[in-house]
Amino acid sequence: MSVSGSAMAINQACGYDVVLKNGLRSIPAGKFACGLAEQSGDLWRDECVYACKWGVMAAPGAAVSATSVMRQATTLGNFDCDMISYQFTDSDICMDTFGPNYGIDTKWQKSVLASFIAIEDGYNGVMKSVLRYHSPLSFALTGTFTPSGGC
Repeated sequence: MSVSGSAMAINQACGYDVVLKNGLRSIPAGKFACGLAEQSGDLWRDECVYACKWGVMAAPGAAVSATSVMRQATTLGNFDCDMISYQFTDSDICMDTFGPNYGIDTKWQKSVLASFIAIEDGYNGVMKSVLRYHSPLSFALTGTFTPSGGC
């Protein structure tokens, strides 16, 4: 699986504040952070793989945490995942489809993600996403991931 776009990087020096929108209201949905797991690929294109953690404090003393794996492709101009994982870049981000990935839903519960596509702004680092959970009644939500702390 490859993702087209320009330089690819989720800034692993940042945490992100997450807000989900269900069409009627905006719901704060915790914090999101990623760390570079590996750079792999073939002769023509490499991929950056990030291990991500998404957490929320649903109620005092009731923390919920979800893990996911995000995958990005590099370009000729930005081919080193280690270098670009510490800066904001214009990028396309997608969920790795080979294993179960989890996210926090609008009820602050851990849920299996069916799809996740995002674009990161290279200037301010804000990621805009469209995601859907693996449920018969699930519909697409939009999410905003805003950099916070450590950037």
